[in-house]
Amino acid sequence: MLSKEVPTDFDILKNDSKTDFDYIHYTVGETDIYFVSNQTTEKQQIHACFRVSGKQPELWDPLTGNIREATAYVQKDQQTTVPLTLEPYGSIIVVFENSIDSTKQGTSQRNYPDFETKTEITGEWTVHFDPKWGGPAEVVFPKLMDWTEYPDEGVNYYSGTAVYRKTFHIDFEPQKDKHYFLSLGSVKDVGIAHVKLNGIDKGIVWTPPFRIDISGQLQKGDNVLEISVVNSWYNRVAGDQIFPMKKQYTSTNINLKHDFRGKPIEEIPLEPSGLLGPVAIQEATNEIPR
Repeated sequence: MLSKEVPTDFDILKNDSKTDFDYIHYTVGETDIYFVSNQTTEKQQIHACFRVSGKQPELWDPLTGNIREATAYVQKDQQTTVPLTLEPYGSIIVVFENSIDSTKQGTSQRNYPDFETKTEITGEWTVHFDPKWGGPAEVVFPKLMDWTEYPDEGVNYYSGTAVYRKTFHIDFEPQKDKHYFLSLGSVKDVGIAHVKLNGIDKGIVWTPPFRIDISGQLQKGDNVLEISVVNSWYNRVAGDQIFPMKKQYTSTNINLKHDFRGKPIEEIPLEPSGLLGPVAIQEATNEIPR
């Protein structure tokens, strides 16, 4: 909307979802910096309009540190419209610094790739827990599941790091000009996972979409995957307070047997924990220059 012929500082096109987006706009010298945040639990694709023209939009990813020029944008009526894809609660920094002709337009229709699932990693997983914190040294999950649903109290009330190991097979030959990713699906409860593939450390993921680049390490045939997952202290504290006569692993003044008003509760609920998946190998399609 125009007010005295001044465009809105930030807006989303009317045909896009406008549910729960927030932004901050800073100016540093002649540079305009916008921080755009998705405030929903769903992945969102929008066309964001910025009150800037005559400057090349750059996309700065606060999660990875990657910086690249947007290839899809439209300049019109003193504004620049940039297609954005934001993951659940995801954000992006859009920077306008370098001058361009105010009539120049982007050369593509999108700024983000799609991801095609090549294969899903299913079946059994060997999972190692730390006995020092009440967990079994090793169990076999017939499939990925919530620790609180496994038939073993040492797993139900476990807090700490659990290491998932699995050898999986792929039939296709990874192409050198393609980018491949490991998608972990859902990770609970704090959502922190450390990934190694074929002995190579691929780093840590801690927020949706829990996806990590494995290009260069993925190989045709057998691949050895190791995923270390960490949850919070909550379930171990709950287990100690549910079974006060058993060995205690924690010490705290927090009493989970009462609600925040001090009223006793009948049962202490547990927090879903662990790698829930689905775990899949994905290929980036509609590749975007990095």
